[in-house]
Amino acid sequence: MASTNKKITMKIEEFVEEELPLLTGMVTFNTYLPISPYVESTGVKTPEMSLRGVLFSQSRMQSENYLLNSRPPEESISQDMGVSTYLEPNVILSLAHRDLKELSSEKALALPSPKRFRAPLSGAILARRSIREYSGESIKLADLSTILYYGDGVSGELPIRNIPIKSNTLGKHHAIKLRTAPSGGGLYPIDIYLLVIRVEKLESGVYLYSPLNHNLKKIKSITEKELCRTAYPKDIDLTKIGAMIVFVYNFYANARKYGDPALGYAFIEVGEISQNIHLTSTALGYGSCDIGAYYKHRLEKLLNIDGLHSHVVHLIVIGTRT
Repeated sequence: MASTNKKITMKIEEFVEEELPLLTGMVTFNTYLPISPYVESTGVKTPEMSLRGVLFSQSRMQSENYLLNSRPPEESISQDMGVSTYLEPNVILSLAHRDLKELSSEKALALPSPKRFRAPLSGAILARRSIREYSGESIKLADLSTILYYGDGVSGELPIRNIPIKSNTLGKHHAIKLRTAPSGGGLYPIDIYLLVIRVEKLESGVYLYSPLNHNLKKIKSITEKELCRTAYPKDIDLTKIGAMIVFVYNFYANARKYGDPALGYAFIEVGEISQNIHLTSTALGYGSCDIGAYYKHRLEKLLNIDGLHSHVVHLIVIGTRT
């Protein structure tokens, strides 16, 4: 009925064709405001687009924010500038001699030489499973050493040549240590900590693994109760595992070069190290399982890291299978 109150009669087909699109558009405009996850990455924003962004950002997931903003404009030179810094001789030499820091650290426990085994890669890949039941028996120290080495140990080196700097302090031989897992730019921003409960010849405690020297530095002692308070997997009895492997991301180690994309590179590296650990554990006859249900703040406090520039980003349990 029109505003003149004059009754108008029309066929249903005419109404659908002539009137319904207009009425639908009016109802939609007044009752439905589209939201857009791309507003913040748009160069020119109309008032409506800004409003869409305001409404959406109230419930936006932080991970979505990261993905939406990890695509810089093609004309951006920020990342090129960051990368170019790492081509300077003093930076290359710094990367080549990172082991000096570890050599100057407190007394560490040397690990046994890793085993060389002939388990077929295809067999280990096909046999790998997330194991959730453990016997409570200890892990052999030589086996833990092997798991850590093949997980992220030093497997070679890249000699540094044509650096126009001579140093009596650093010597003549300069090389960047290469590991069993790849890392963006060879920066290796992931540290591996262990929460040891049942490993032969090791006291229960928190340890930091040094890939460059293949040793463990004890941080502190822990109890079984403290370990169990760090995670809450409903289908795993943590009192029967051998150890937890905790991955810590040092944000500034690669963000200084890559900026925002550095986080994605770090997650990729964690996945690559994790798979090495799982396959090696499988080949040695142990069980392992990724754990997502953990208390980040409790782990960081236990590891004596600040949770600001160093963050716990992943957790694996390993142990003797039932």
